[in-house]
Amino acid sequence: MKKNYLRILLLNLTLSFFTLSIFSQTVYESYQDGIVIFQLKKNSFFSVKSKNRSIDINDVDFVRNLKDAYNIKSLTQLHPNHKDFNLSRTFQIDFNNIKLIDNLIENLNTVAEIEYAEKKELHKSFLTPNDPGYVNSTNNGQWALFKINAAQAWDLSTGNSNVVVAVTDNAINVNHPDLVNKMLTGYDAVDQDNDPTGCGSNDGFHGSHVSGIVGAETNNNAGIASIGYDVSILPVKIGNCSGSLVAGYEGIIWAADNGADVINMSWGGSGYSNYGQNVCDYAANAGSILIAAAGNDNVSSIFYPAGYNNVISVASTTTNDAKSSFSNYGTWIDISAPGSSILSCNASTGYQVTQGTSMASPLVAGLMGLMKSYAPNASNQDLINCLYSSATNIDGANSSYVNQLGAGRIDAYQALLCLNAFSYALDASITDVNSPSNSICGTTISPEVTLRNFGSTTLNSVDIVYQVTNSASQTYNWTGSLASGQSVSVSLPSQTFNAGSYTFTASTNNPNGGSDQNASNDQETSNFNIVPNGDNLNVSITTDCYGDEITWLIQDDNGNTIISGGPYTQNSTNQTYNTPVCLTPGCYDFFINDTYGDGMHGSQWNGCSVDGDYNIQNSNGTNLVQMTAPNGDFGNGTSHNFCVVNPNIANDASLESVTSPNGPTCNSSVSPTISLANYGSQSLTSVDINYGFNGTAIQTFNWTGNLSSGQATSVTLPNVTITGNPQSFMVYTTSPNGSSDQNNSNDTITNQVIFFANSLPLPFSEDFESNSFSTNSWLVENPDNSITWDIVSTSGTTPGNKSAKLNFYQYTQLGQRDRLISSPINFNGYTSLDLSFEHAYRRFDQNSTDSLIVSISTDCGQSFVRLFELGEDGTGSFATAYTNTNDFTPSQSSDWCMGTVGANCFTINLDSYIGNSSVIIKFEGYNAGTNGNNLFIDNININGNPSLIPPTSDFNSSSTNLCLGDTVDFTDLSTPNINTWSWDFGDGSTSTQQNPSHVYTSSGTYSVSLTVNNAVGSNSTTKSNYIVINNNDLATIGNIDPVCISTSSVNLTSNNPNGSWSGNGISNSTTGSFDPSLVGVGNHPVSFTTNGACPYTATAVVTVIAQADATISSTGQICISDGTITMSAASSGGLWSGNGITNTTNGTFDPASAGAGTHTITYNIAGACGDNDQTTVNVVSFIDPTITATNPMCSNDAAINLASLNSGGTWSGNGITNASTGTFDPSIAGNGSHVISYTIAGSCGGTDQETIVVNNALDPTITLVDTVCVNSTPINLIAASSSGVWSGNGITNTTNGTFAPSVAGIGSHIIQYNISGLCPTSDQITIVVEGATNATIFPTNPICINNGTVSLNAASPNGVWAGNGITDSINGVFDPSIAGVGNHNISYTIAGACGNFDQTTIQVDDVQNSTINSVGPLCINNGNVTLSAASTGGNWSGNGIIDPQNGTFDPVQAGAGNHVITYAITSYCGSVSSQSITVIENIATFVFPFDTLCVNSGNMTINPTQQGGTWSGNGVNSNGVFNPSSAGSGTHNISYSFSGQCASFHTESIVVLDNVIASINYVEPLCVYDSIITLTGSPSGGTWSGTGILNANNGTFSPSNAGVGIHGITYTVSGLCGDDDISYLSVDECTNISEFSSSYFSIFPNPSSGLLTINYKLQSTEQPLEIYNSVGKLVYLDVLNGGNEIMNEKIIHLGKLESGVYFIKVENLIKKVIIN
Repeated sequence: MKKNYLRILLLNLTLSFFTLSIFSQTVYESYQDGIVIFQLKKNSFFSVKSKNRSIDINDVDFVRNLKDAYNIKSLTQLHPNHKDFNLSRTFQIDFNNIKLIDNLIENLNTVAEIEYAEKKELHKSFLTPNDPGYVNSTNNGQWALFKINAAQAWDLSTGNSNVVVAVTDNAINVNHPDLVNKMLTGYDAVDQDNDPTGCGSNDGFHGSHVSGIVGAETNNNAGIASIGYDVSILPVKIGNCSGSLVAGYEGIIWAADNGADVINMSWGGSGYSNYGQNVCDYAANAGSILIAAAGNDNVSSIFYPAGYNNVISVASTTTNDAKSSFSNYGTWIDISAPGSSILSCNASTGYQVTQGTSMASPLVAGLMGLMKSYAPNASNQDLINCLYSSATNIDGANSSYVNQLGAGRIDAYQALLCLNAFSYALDASITDVNSPSNSICGTTISPEVTLRNFGSTTLNSVDIVYQVTNSASQTYNWTGSLASGQSVSVSLPSQTFNAGSYTFTASTNNPNGGSDQNASNDQETSNFNIVPNGDNLNVSITTDCYGDEITWLIQDDNGNTIISGGPYTQNSTNQTYNTPVCLTPGCYDFFINDTYGDGMHGSQWNGCSVDGDYNIQNSNGTNLVQMTAPNGDFGNGTSHNFCVVNPNIANDASLESVTSPNGPTCNSSVSPTISLANYGSQSLTSVDINYGFNGTAIQTFNWTGNLSSGQATSVTLPNVTITGNPQSFMVYTTSPNGSSDQNNSNDTITNQVIFFANSLPLPFSEDFESNSFSTNSWLVENPDNSITWDIVSTSGTTPGNKSAKLNFYQYTQLGQRDRLISSPINFNGYTSLDLSFEHAYRRFDQNSTDSLIVSISTDCGQSFVRLFELGEDGTGSFATAYTNTNDFTPSQSSDWCMGTVGANCFTINLDSYIGNSSVIIKFEGYNAGTNGNNLFIDNININGNPSLIPPTSDFNSSSTNLCLGDTVDFTDLSTPNINTWSWDFGDGSTSTQQNPSHVYTSSGTYSVSLTVNNAVGSNSTTKSNYIVINNNDLATIGNIDPVCISTSSVNLTSNNPNGSWSGNGISNSTTGSFDPSLVGVGNHPVSFTTNGACPYTATAVVTVIAQADATISSTGQICISDGTITMSAASSGGLWSGNGITNTTNGTFDPASAGAGTHTITYNIAGACGDNDQTTVNVVSFIDPTITATNPMCSNDAAINLASLNSGGTWSGNGITNASTGTFDPSIAGNGSHVISYTIAGSCGGTDQETIVVNNALDPTITLVDTVCVNSTPINLIAASSSGVWSGNGITNTTNGTFAPSVAGIGSHIIQYNISGLCPTSDQITIVVEGATNATIFPTNPICINNGTVSLNAASPNGVWAGNGITDSINGVFDPSIAGVGNHNISYTIAGACGNFDQTTIQVDDVQNSTINSVGPLCINNGNVTLSAASTGGNWSGNGIIDPQNGTFDPVQAGAGNHVITYAITSYCGSVSSQSITVIENIATFVFPFDTLCVNSGNMTINPTQQGGTWSGNGVNSNGVFNPSSAGSGTHNISYSFSGQCASFHTESIVVLDNVIASINYVEPLCVYDSIITLTGSPSGGTWSGTGILNANNGTFSPSNAGVGIHGITYTVSGLCGDDDISYLSVDECTNISEFSSSYFSIFPNPSSGLLTINYKLQSTEQPLEIYNSVGKLVYLDVLNGGNEIMNEKIIHLGKLESGVYFIKVENLIKKVIIN
């Protein structure tokens, strides 16, 4: 769930400010003023003198250069000599020019040696004050412990005092009566001592409260209980005396180094730093579990350290599990815990209720301590996993924060139950199946499981029972020694399986011969596939620093994900992850994605110096995929296509896809197109492709070419004819390269093909009552083989009760499209066409976007054009029923589009497609999400106005000049609206299909005729001599003998000279020249194709055989009595000859038969590619073993290899270390004469001896001498052997080895000792002579106790300092604050040969006390105040100080707010203190935005001059929001006040007026000749407007002035709270309301049920037809076409209109009609 990165903050830095009264920051709220942290790079060093972590600024060049510009005060090494490498190289700069902090960081980041430079975080505690909004309704109880089931958890464990929970906080009262017995020795990370209690204004309340929640003493009949019960508390103070939390990270390091199992951090800030992450990583790696509060700002932005990796972030909840109003939230939160109204210890001896995420975090920390006590054998990750998995889901109480409160609210009891697996004596578990998993290349599995001992007893034996699907279980008895909590990988016996999918199960039984006490974790399973012909690939991902952004996957060519990986972890350097995967031969896509959008280009960011990389290699190490993006910057993602070939499979021809035929086709003769791939390791030069439809003969096509390994090509096959419907088209490969296919799994593809022989006639109708899609030959496309279109029972439509349904309700596969496709329909013979259908659909919720698309095709389904689409882009709706999450099935007509809810039924005009004879309609459903509801379709109709035109017969064909055996396709071109066809092909064959195919069986010329019929008549067409059928050419290839690879070329022959040759090895296509060197050994297909009108191709195979190699293998020297041997040569099949050969076939040679001497042996291989060779065999009767003489040796000489006249013998004797090579080592043999033997075995062998003399070499080793002083007396040196000679600087006697230091002088001196003789030896040593030392201590003036450390100096270096106050005995650092006031004896001792000693006395004086006496909050009008302090003589400063000597403070000059006042005593041993003085100025004034409102005006927010006061008065709430509706009409006094020390009060009045509602009284429809009427409205006093209004004040209306029509009349009541109303008056010419006619139009019947016939004549060509209801709203619009005053008729359907009076308007005429 973690986290943000520094580079993100650099790009988009967002700070969350938090103001505390006890401290403030000038530059950045979340970072400390005047402090910068930097870390040295791993390969960078600078040598400095560090005194108590302090470094002289002038000793570091890049700091010295910046000192003046930024007024740098100090340079500190934060963690010198720390075992963590990063922490030991972290430094801090303190400087005064605090506003230039960003400039300083920028300067430091340009220094080559620096890894990073950054601001240092300023932390705050997350305690939220008890403001009125935070109501404590639990009456000082500990509700949180009951909420998390603490009592039930305590039944399992009450903790262990050996488990340590560290509380890092502002300060802790370790003497609180409920804490004193639980505290370990603590630490003050600010002052670096062991006193964690409070000081100054930092009373330690926060830390004490947190400590009580973690582990207050429980069951002691006093105070409170704690979740940790018996765990121990390690108190760590991180706040200074003013309350600023300045040493949080130092406190974490100390806690981790001092045995903290758990570290609580109820503090933090919005700033991120590398230093902070490094510290948290260090503590986690040291074994601590880190827990931190998430913050109290009610925001989703990340707070730190809670947001760092390796830290558990904790949000706060209330009594009902809702998020606390103050708590932060977000996807970075890990867990939640109660944090509102929490009772715990205060800073003195009592208790207090407070709240915040600061209170939630220690509840988790204490629980973690309890969990570790209960399960000490569990790893930290095990504990964390149980904390998360046992949490209570609180999404129901937090609908606005789903997935933003971590795993849920903690449950202590369930967390301990989860750890039961670690609390049993005997508990053996299989935790993982390492193998088999995923896909296994080959047929053998080698199972490996991970066995873990969760029990407390060492596991010595266990039975592992394992089984694979449909096979018998087996038992493996494991023995060993597995300690509690440890794991081991166990390899099980291998097994062999055939190709397929399997499940592997492994479980434990009988641990240590007993019963397993926890069976819940005994078993693990793994699914795997056996892929006999697969290849093992390796996916290698090398991440940059941001591995958690990287994911990848591999998909096959169908889009199925085979394997995926990532995300990974963050690191400062590259990390490489290797993932093995077995893939079957085929082509795949590799996708790699980066969530940030910078690929793996990590080096572009501060803090990262590396880029990433990736590749995929096959089992031979060949790269199949390699990163190509420069610097790894592939943005959000990239992809690569690659193909897999098994290197152990030579021949593997694969079918990748069938492009055609596939799906619908309107031609009976199809030309199949397939994709052929070569997944064999050698090139594919030929393969048989076999294909056909079910029920027909299989055709074979011999493909030839040259397809490299991993490549694919498209192949078009000769035509094949479809008969019947539906059909399965099958195609498969055989005989790749004339050999067997070694991988049959990818050889075959079968496609379903729908053949439409004829188009359906119009009109077309489908009501699905047949309960089958095959009635009208509907095709259902279901790409995912999941839910698709189905016919189901419904209600509400006519006829019948069946409809087509797409079950979106249960369809969970996002993005799938399911299609319902019609047969071809003939659109000829019509002047107009419409498609209509009924549908029913209900949305699941407001976010449902399932869609309906209707498309049309005019090319037999090869391509489609959309006619209609709704919902696909998330807009529009075709729903016919209200949104509901229940499974929808229409049960009545109102559920369909005929009802009154939602979308109407749809009609689509198809006029533009008239004239196409094969039109296909497609209904497509698109599943846009997992939440959807069902779609139903019924009563599909295509109809229109047919044309009454006699037929015209016409046709064409695919070809008119063909070869014998070819298929000719005939296409009908007749029009219009043809319904029968009669064909005569001229060879006695006929057909009644619309578009038939035909094969002529004899050559010749043929006439073709077609007779067609439609509803009007018949027509025939004959095309004479239309089809010409030609005889095929023939050719036969002559006999081809095998060809030797060494032959230059041969010419192939054919009985037909007119043609060309092709195939591998053909070097001349005209002459048929075949060159075997071009193709190599093997069978090679060749072909000869004739050049005639109907070419013919003959094929043959040329066999190329290898060139024989008769080279004879050497035999070496042979003894005459050794017996027969078998000769060998490079190639077999030849004959042997020569003296001694007793078997010419197998080459048997008998040395006895040949006799002693040299014999010539011949080996001859006959044939076209034959060869011969000769060799000599030397037969001997004796092999001479004579040893070569060796000179005398010394015992310290190196080993040598002895030699003899003939090899092959064995050496022996004292000093021989290798009997084969004759290695002799004189140091092993020793001094003396040694007899060495050399023996050659066999009847022809012998033995020789040689004596080797070894002389002794004396040992010259010199005894080492310690360092001596230059004024020491001479010494005599000693060696291991005497009789040698000494030499070197300082040697005064070469025989005795006398060394005089004063003669040699100060320095290092090399002394040599040489022994002469037969074996001379020598040795040397180095003697160091030091000069005399002077320990005199330089005098030191009296020191003030607060002066800080001083460095003492003496005349000579390298001594050791001692005495009270010495904090660094090497560098002589003296700390007066540790020594205390008084005189202190200090000694300085120089050890060694030239050592010395001195001592002195240092006087330490006390500091003057500058503590300021406390001053309470002041009102701004209180007048001047004189401040005081513990000691006089100092100077006062700060905002409001008007007299620095006397400390006079003026509140008016200071102004309202908090003011830091400083008192400084600058004389000897002076000091400085500060105190914050609060000045209060309450201004209660405010102004209303409006002084008069209407009751319905809505809320008005009143903004006071100063926030924080209290509102009162009718209608106003606590936030100053005035609600006029709540107040009611009238005048209201609103007050705003401040109470307390600086009270203030202000009142204003506001007027609220009642609302006015204007309305017009109803008026019946009028006749145009009616008298003037007076309209009435309420309330009175308004004004009238609109056509026909004569008087705006009294509302008189004249129908004649208004004229015939619908007139909108408006009545307006003015004023602030005024209103208006509008009514529509109908004025008619009032001829009659019965059946009537007019010279313009007539309507009948009238009244009507909704079906009206209008007879009309128009002067213009068209006029709009408008229908209005009784209130003047247009409800129907149409167009009347006509002109020339000819009577026309139009029928309209108004059945969906409600009963009532309506007005029909044509031109200026309006007629009334009544709908019953």
